[in-house]
Amino acid sequence: MNKHDSQFEKALSGRYQLSIKNVFERANDLTKKNFTSMVQAIFVLFFALTVLGMLIVEVYGIQTIEDFNSLEQSESSIINIIFTLALAPLIAGIIMMGIKNARGQKTTAGNVFSLLSLSLLLALGSLVTSILITLGIALFILPGLYLYLTTKFTLPLIADRGLSPISAIIMSIKILHKYVFHILLITLVFALLMMLVIMTLGLAFVWVGPLYFNVFGILYQDIVGGEEQPTQLEEDKQTQNIRETHFDA
Repeated sequence: MNKHDSQFEKALSGRYQLSIKNVFERANDLTKKNFTSMVQAIFVLFFALTVLGMLIVEVYGIQTIEDFNSLEQSESSIINIIFTLALAPLIAGIIMMGIKNARGQKTTAGNVFSLLSLSLLLALGSLVTSILITLGIALFILPGLYLYLTTKFTLPLIADRGLSPISAIIMSIKILHKYVFHILLITLVFALLMMLVIMTLGLAFVWVGPLYFNVFGILYQDIVGGEEQPTQLEEDKQTQNIRETHFDA
């Protein structure tokens, strides 16, 4: 077992009993408690996406779908890299907000910008993951689906555990391989919820979006783990212990 494997021994053991119902119930509670900060962060992401899209359209003179489809392969690749580089740290920031919510830590909309210093690493992780998934789909579809499901922890492993992009991808696959069918079911649930978003002309996304990040925040925290914020009861107990210690002294 190498250094990374020993660091994630608990996660790799597969001992976590994943209950999809329980995860969604907890995520729903977290969405209620952190609704404002999560919605604001997702709004920032969509605003950045819109502004970047408008700049790309202006620079490349894209006015119709035909104009976009007629772009050369090199131009499409450059646009993809630009979007990935710009959005990867923002997406990772919201993913980490979901994880912090699961840890009981306070989050604010400003957390969406907290990983800008890791932009290059996060963008590289996103690009490599995207390429692997695309190749997998081009081959036999199922390999691409498998990689899509098992690389969900790539960005948080880079941001939270400081792994390199390649190490994060490999570790994410190792960890989620044992839960691939659970992740598939969760993905199908969100596919159904997206139908609700379409039926409500996007209004339901105000809840579905934060719920998505909180679900995967809980999964990451339960499987991989990390530093949890002490609850109020634990803090009161620690304070009482300190007082008793001082009194005994």
